[in-house]
Amino acid sequence: IVCLALGVGTIAAVGSVGSALEGAGSGGARTFLGGDLEASIGYRAANAEERALFNSFGRVTEVIEIAARATAGSKSALIGLRAVDGAYPLVGAVGVTPAAGEGGALAGLLAPKNGVYGAVAEPLLFDRLGLKPGDLVRIGNESFRLAGTLDQLPDQALRGFELGATVLVSTSSLSGTGLLGPGVLARYRYKIALSGHSYAEAAAEIRER
Repeated sequence: IVCLALGVGTIAAVGSVGSALEGAGSGGARTFLGGDLEASIGYRAANAEERALFNSFGRVTEVIEIAARATAGSKSALIGLRAVDGAYPLVGAVGVTPAAGEGGALAGLLAPKNGVYGAVAEPLLFDRLGLKPGDLVRIGNESFRLAGTLDQLPDQALRGFELGATVLVSTSSLSGTGLLGPGVLARYRYKIALSGHSYAEAAAEIRER
């Protein structure tokens, strides 16, 4: 009787937890993805026709992801470089602890100051390079000021495994790094917050076009 009671109780508990997790996942799906829909392209940016199609469905943000290396003095570290535009994030919020003398929204932290673009990085990068917020770090051919510590990304859960620390910069700063050359393993992600369209019809039209 005790074993039966324990078995029934365990099954009920597992069922309740499973339902709760499923409900939480469904409710937070937009935040996990960073929008309602994501279209991704490898090796190149969306062309004008593709970008116009994405824009026709609602608000769009472009995220470019590159495996790169950051250096400071004689030390270097592998990083997951993530370049974002001014619309990012469409859903949720980026958690950042600004460096001393820095403040404002994410776009302000990543903007150039005295000719130097800003970057926010996970604590792992500071540990590996022996840096602190406010210091300079070199990525490719460009120097960045570490304008803050990256605490949280709303769409971090769907990015998968990464070897290096995540570093967030603005898309406008990428040209100076020299990283977007031929053959570079870059992933261009276009996150869309739908307006007046369903996911099914938007996804079908993107696949068709």
